[in-house]
Amino acid sequence: MEGATEEKGVCSHGCGVDGTEASWQASQGDDGQKFDVFLSFRGADTRKGFIGHLYDALVTRGISTFIDNVNLEKGESVNNLSGYIERSRMFVAIISKGYADSKWCLREITKMVEYRRADRRRLIIPVFFGVEPSDVGKQEGLFLPAFQKHEKNEKLKEEMRDWKNALREVGKISGFNLKDANEHEADLIKCILKRIMEEVNPKYQLMCAYPTDLNSRVNEVIERLDRKVRMVGICGIGGIGKTTLAKAVYNRLLKQHNENCSSFEKCSFLANVREVSKQNSGIVRLQE
Repeated sequence: MEGATEEKGVCSHGCGVDGTEASWQASQGDDGQKFDVFLSFRGADTRKGFIGHLYDALVTRGISTFIDNVNLEKGESVNNLSGYIERSRMFVAIISKGYADSKWCLREITKMVEYRRADRRRLIIPVFFGVEPSDVGKQEGLFLPAFQKHEKNEKLKEEMRDWKNALREVGKISGFNLKDANEHEADLIKCILKRIMEEVNPKYQLMCAYPTDLNSRVNEVIERLDRKVRMVGICGIGGIGKTTLAKAVYNRLLKQHNENCSSFEKCSFLANVREVSKQNSGIVRLQE
């Protein structure tokens, strides 16, 4: 995440003021905030446009997202970025034409790949923003000049092997390409959101094995909601399927929410409200 912050002795490009490189150190034992998503990007390419819109869309939907200018404390060293990567579930790398120009971006992507190798549950979502996956993987095309420049620095020789290996892996990961969205950034953001929300959204409510004539009743409730009704009461004696119907409606709405990323900002299912509210601190638990 190039251009993270400035502090005494460290510039926003991760170099000491005298031109020497600051060290890259993980925050070992750091038990700070954990994040659903870590955004890695070249600030000069995407910060003021695409990244800003993507970040707003993520946090609006309750997805805990690390971005340097928000979560990196003023005066905090950019060395600590490795610790934030370690505490994130998913990594979204916006790989633009200038991504490889930044040594910090390359270090970030290398750390992401390291954590993914150690735990395959960690997800890397590459977004190829004006570059081709093959150029990223092979360090060709728009990525070639940056690596030609890095190769002139003898101090980076060993580190460059790690960068190339990491990019080789990332280039093979199925991600998103701005070109596939017909260069429409808003459509690309929707695709990214859908993929992320599949990972972080609450699970669907468990249903009975053999529901009877449920779809028609779900459709009836959904039709009412589509007419801008804000509350629907499902009444009846116990055991006739009121909760089952409510779960089915919720699952349908959650599916729509995941698919179009625009129906609701958040979804939740509160079961047994009356019983829970009578318990000690029950109202507080429901509010949480």
